[in-house]
Amino acid sequence: MKNTNKIEKKIAFGLMIVFIGIAIAPNIIHSSANQLKMKADTDNVNFVQEFSVPTIEQVDNYAKINVKESNSFIINQGGPKLPVFSKTLEFPWGTKISDITFTISEERTITLKDKIEPVPFFKESKYGYVTQQKIITSNIYENNKYYPSEWFTYKKGTGINEKGDHVLFLSISIYPNRYLSIENKLKYITSFEIKISYEIQKITNFNQGLYDLVIIAPSEFSDALQPLIDHKDAYNVKSTLMTLENLYDSYNGRDEAEKIKYFIKYALEEWGINYVLFIGDINILPIRTTHSMMFMGHGDDILSDLYFAERRLQHYRNAKRPTGLKPSRGTGF
Repeated sequence: MKNTNKIEKKIAFGLMIVFIGIAIAPNIIHSSANQLKMKADTDNVNFVQEFSVPTIEQVDNYAKINVKESNSFIINQGGPKLPVFSKTLEFPWGTKISDITFTISEERTITLKDKIEPVPFFKESKYGYVTQQKIITSNIYENNKYYPSEWFTYKKGTGINEKGDHVLFLSISIYPNRYLSIENKLKYITSFEIKISYEIQKITNFNQGLYDLVIIAPSEFSDALQPLIDHKDAYNVKSTLMTLENLYDSYNGRDEAEKIKYFIKYALEEWGINYVLFIGDINILPIRTTHSMMFMGHGDDILSDLYFAERRLQHYRNAKRPTGLKPSRGTGF
């Protein structure tokens, strides 16, 4: 008997949908490549991924799980190392993903003799290199729920593909195996089918070419930056300056960093810019910081431009701490 779950998402994006090339039979894809391009003249796409029965090896008193068709593993440190199949789909800029449904084959269960091997913890040694320690995380291994909690997850994000086109990426991760550690049972499926319904919205012309470069800086630097702007213009890099004061007065946002983000989105869609240059230190420009891997000794307050590079603003509004980012100085997220 098949299980069917439905996830409805009606989030409009003023961004893109990415298309990645593969042969598409009438909206049905038998999955092979890791990236797929969607056709702009259709309103849905289906793909099917088949999975082999998992193989089990004994390694260091643990069970090692493999699935032939998987292309990666879940890598939560201290959690079970389970196979995952990942695929990225591209949609044109301006696409709205309206609905995602999936169907799986009959669920089957295997009782294991040993616990599934955990993903190692990494630790910096006194000799300056990283060591691996296999330590079981009790909140997963002693939990009475299957891990992971779903058969698949997905993420949406906008960016530029290999051809330089602005697109919407839909990244899908399928988990053909799920583990109930407290009973040492492995649940698996052999087929997964997903249907994605979408609508093409207004497509933004990113090649308008009003400007190539926008410089964001406080007004006190205006005179000093004019020679740079003249120099860029002389080399056919059409440049302009947006002062922070003018930007803050012209764009809405919960804090100064979000106002800058909205301006960059506007400049990208209406001016066709390719580059953004920030002038100023963290005492002048609002900045987000990002978490890094503690075992590498870098700490968790690394300055990052990820917030300004990701233009899908709704993503940040819905997240308490999006993409590993922390609040900018003096702001609350």
